Amino acid sequence: MNAIGVLRAFRASHHLIGADFGPEGVPHFHDYRVEWTLSGRQLDSFGFLVDLRTVEAVLDDAVRTVSEKCLNELPGWEGLNPSVERLSMFVSAFLVSRRESWDPLHRTRGSVVKIWEHDQAWASWEESL
Repeated sequence: MNAIGVLRAFRASHHLIGADFGPEGVPHFHDYRVEWTLSGRQLDSFGFLVDLRTVEAVLDDAVRTVSEKCLNELPGWEGLNPSVERLSMFVSAFLVSRRESWDPLHRTRGSVVKIWEHDQAWASWEESL
């Protein structure tokens, strides 16, 4: 199986809700890193799984939806805990919803979005395509 990946960084704020999370319950920022990995077996005639420039552009679009925002205030997140798990699902849904732009021939079979909240903690969401 072939795999390619792209990485971006962004900053966003949030505060956890629903229990006593100590300092995490107070609005604060994280410098997140997001890695998007795509996998598949079939390469195109140039030897590519998908065009990296297109994949990077779509990830840039996804990052713009959360960068410098308060995650608690994102549409549809009202009353939900803005965990890094939920954030990885949100970014993945954005990316997969635009599949026709980065994989019009549907050669990819898997997508993994991994987001680091800091250097020692991350969450990921994996999709079969």
